[in-house]
Amino acid sequence: MSSALSFLWWRLTHPQRDAVRRAIIVHAESSGLAARDAEVREAVEFLRSNPLHHFPAAFVEKYRPADHRAHWDAAIGLHYVEHAGHKLYWRGGRKAKRIPGDYTALLAEQDERSPHRYLVPGFDVQPGDIVADVGCAEGNFALEVVERAAHVYLFEADGRWAKALETTFAPWKHKVTISRSLVGKQSGDGMVALDDFFAGKAPPTFLKLDVEGYEADVLNGARATLARACNVRAAVCTYHRQEDEANLTALLHELGFTTEPSPGYMLLYREPNFGPPYFRRALLRATKA
Repeated sequence: MSSALSFLWWRLTHPQRDAVRRAIIVHAESSGLAARDAEVREAVEFLRSNPLHHFPAAFVEKYRPADHRAHWDAAIGLHYVEHAGHKLYWRGGRKAKRIPGDYTALLAEQDERSPHRYLVPGFDVQPGDIVADVGCAEGNFALEVVERAAHVYLFEADGRWAKALETTFAPWKHKVTISRSLVGKQSGDGMVALDDFFAGKAPPTFLKLDVEGYEADVLNGARATLARACNVRAAVCTYHRQEDEANLTALLHELGFTTEPSPGYMLLYREPNFGPPYFRRALLRATKA
């Protein structure tokens, strides 16, 4: 937990964010949300004595940028961090002093208590799985599972990550395919639907979707692929829009999945339209036999 002095300093130097923090607490209590939901109540208690954070929980305190450093690979011309026993390369143009902070945020996202954590006991990538990581960005998730997967498909449309991803996954290029296309409901104009991409290929058995609120489009463009997949699991992000949890739950049920939201909430306080009820579920874990 933050010390009283550092918390006071944050409040004095971040008055706008502090106003949002206080508004969240007031709304949670006046609406009865904190009384009805123990997880919201726990988050409110955290916010009473800590700065505003995407993950309003005590586990975030153990992640500090000072504990990590960016290494320079002169032969490649990119920085990297050590992750899961391997080199995770960073996109060019990012200042070295910023990378430890970026990496620390990734670690917090995948903490065992984080609502953004993809994998938990009983919901994991198994040996022989075919993994589709849609919106892979840095590739940290894929790097953790690549050795036990039969094949990994990486989808990342942001070209700034192209060289970094190719370098990170060079040791497994025999079983890693990288696509720079946007993934959506239909193919064309630089976009690909997973039904078209996987036509003639074995379908993925583990699907990870983190695509800035376009998860429904990706799922709708993968209907045929998911229909022929057996024992498929999908980790689907729901935090980009307030209504995503309800809408994606309904869509996944329609596609034959059972779903369970990850425990805990996120606060997307940097969004322009951030407002009541403030708290959002981060992730759905979905399974289909």
